[in-house]
Amino acid sequence: MTTPRGNHTATLLKDGTVLVAGGLCSSGFIYPDNSAELYDPSTGTWKATGSMTYARASAGATLLQSGEVLVAGGNGTAAAGRSAELYNPSKGQWKVTGSMNTPRGTLQMTLLANGMAPVLGGSGLASYASQSYLPTNGTWNSIQYYVSPPRWGHTLTFLDTGKALAAGGNTKYGITSLARLYDPSTNSWSNNSMMTTPRQYHTATLLPNGQVLVAGGQVLNSDGTSTDFASAELYTP
Repeated sequence: MTTPRGNHTATLLKDGTVLVAGGLCSSGFIYPDNSAELYDPSTGTWKATGSMTYARASAGATLLQSGEVLVAGGNGTAAAGRSAELYNPSKGQWKVTGSMNTPRGTLQMTLLANGMAPVLGGSGLASYASQSYLPTNGTWNSIQYYVSPPRWGHTLTFLDTGKALAAGGNTKYGITSLARLYDPSTNSWSNNSMMTTPRQYHTATLLPNGQVLVAGGQVLNSDGTSTDFASAELYTP
C-alpha cells in the first residue's frame, strides 16, 4: 500500500476496486490517520485517493446502494468517534454526513436490503445503543439493542433472508458465544443458537449457499487471558 496501516477499513466498490481508509499508521509512532487509497485488482496496484475529514482507526464501513461508502465512528478524537462521512468513488472525495448520537469505536456495520446501515456495539459510551443510518436524509435512528452488556470484537453479517446475524465478541464478563438475529421489518432481535466456541475478533463471511463461515479469532483461557486459534464453524439460517 502507499501507507503502512492497521485497524483500517476495506470496502469493495461496485467497479471492483477496493477502498482502504484510515487505521493506525506508523511514522515513528502510532496514530489514527485520515488517508485513503484504492486497490485495482486488474493491475495489482495501489493509488492514493481523497482523505477523510477525520482521522480514525477501528471504524465501521459499508458500501451503500448508491455506490458511496459510509464510514462511521472509530478511535480517534471525540468528534471522530461520533462522526460519519461518505466517499464518492466517481469524485474520489469525502463529505461529512449526520453524526451518531454518541461516540463508539471497534463497531460493526452492515447494509440491509432496505438500504439502511445499522451499527452495533463497540467500545465507548455508546456500546448499549444501536443505531441505523438512513441514506435518504443522512440521519441516524435508534434500533433495539439485542443483548446486555455491551460488546465489541463481534461480527454483524447481512443474510440472504434479509436479517442480520450478530455473533460473539467480548463483554466486561468475558468472551461470549451468543448469536442473535436482527429483523429490520420489526426492528427486533430474536434468540438464536450459540456458537460452538466463544470467540472475539473473528471473521464472518456469507457463502453463496446462504451459510455464514465464522473463522479464527481469540478464545478465552481459564486464567483470563486470550489465545488466537484456528477453528471455524458454519451457521445455517
